Amino acid sequence: PALNAALGLAYCVGVEVDPDDWTALRKVVEEHLPAVEDEARELTAPLRQAVEGTRFDLEGRWEAVEYLCGRLEAIAHKQLRGVAFSDAERQLIKGYGEWLADVMFYAGNTYSDPHDDAMRISEVFFDPARGKRLLAGIGRPHPIWVVYPWQGKDVICKGAVMAYHEFERDAPLDDTEWKALLDSPAAPKPPLWAEPLYAR
Repeated sequence: PALNAALGLAYCVGVEVDPDDWTALRKVVEEHLPAVEDEARELTAPLRQAVEGTRFDLEGRWEAVEYLCGRLEAIAHKQLRGVAFSDAERQLIKGYGEWLADVMFYAGNTYSDPHDDAMRISEVFFDPARGKRLLAGIGRPHPIWVVYPWQGKDVICKGAVMAYHEFERDAPLDDTEWKALLDSPAAPKPPLWAEPLYAR
C-alpha cells in the first residue's frame, strides 16, 4: 500500500519516478505530501509509512563497516606475524562479503542477485569560458588478479576493483545516462595513467 500510495502521489503531481528508486519516491513524498494532505487524508498513513520505511539505518551501517575494518586489520597483522587464525577469523574471511552486501542495503541473501547499479558519475568542475564540464565516475567492476608470496609459495587471488573514468563533456550527465553511455560504443576509455593497469 505504501508503494502504491507513493506512486499515486507522484502521478498526481506529474513527477516521473522509477518504482524501484526508493530515494526518489521518498523525495516526492517529502516534497509534495504537505500540499495534498488536506485533500487526500486517506493517503496520509501509507505515505508516511513509505517515508519511514526508506529511512535506512546509515549510522548503524557505518559502524558495521568500522567494526569489519578493525577485525580485518587485526587478521592482517596476525597474517604478517605468521600467527594462525582462529575459527571465527577464518569464518569472517570467508563471509565478509555478506557484511559488505548488507552495508550496501542487500539484506538477507539478496546480494546473490545484485542490481546493475554500481556505476556513478559526478561533475567535479565546470569551465564557463569553454562550456565544458569535467566528470569523474566509476564504471562496472573489473576482475583484479593479485600474486603474493605465502609460506614459500606464490598465491594467486582474484577480486574486484571499480573502474575509474574522467572526461570532459558539454552537457551534464546523471547516473542513468552514465550507465547507458558505458553500454554504448562511445563509452570513454580509462585515463591514460590507468591504462597500464589493464590486461591486454
